[in-house]
Amino acid sequence: MRKRILTYVIALIMVISLIPALPATAEDKGTSLFNQQYSGLLSETNTSDRYTVTLGQPGILTVNLTRDNVVSGLGDYGSELSILNSIGTKVDGTTTGFAFPYTHQSDLLAGTYVVELAGRPGSSDTNTGTYNIRISYQAHQVEESNSTLETARVMASGLQ
Repeated sequence: MRKRILTYVIALIMVISLIPALPATAEDKGTSLFNQQYSGLLSETNTSDRYTVTLGQPGILTVNLTRDNVVSGLGDYGSELSILNSIGTKVDGTTTGFAFPYTHQSDLLAGTYVVELAGRPGSSDTNTGTYNIRISYQAHQVEESNSTLETARVMASGLQ
């Protein structure tokens, strides 16, 4: 029973942490809700957009990027996707740009991350225009401490 209550409390904390915050700057899109589609625009004055996500436990973070139409301006291979940790270090993402539509998956530990979409400096493709982003998350299955022969709980009958 305690384990079930603890599971519910942890789930509630995870849900509360996903409530979106107001954007801090024109580039910071705030905290993103999972499985919601957001639209963005990269321009000469707004060269990157950032979405903050918090993972309550290790899992797979999936980022889907699309454009409404080909003439939106955001060129194939003219943008870069980065997954940054809480201190701003890139832990995953693209290195050579990507073509739309694009899906990227990252296997991440629990924590707060920033998903950043930015124009690639020096790219011959245009790196301005509109896009759609959807971020989803699938937690890894948590293995109980008694799931193997070595960690099985010892049970005995008749002992006092």
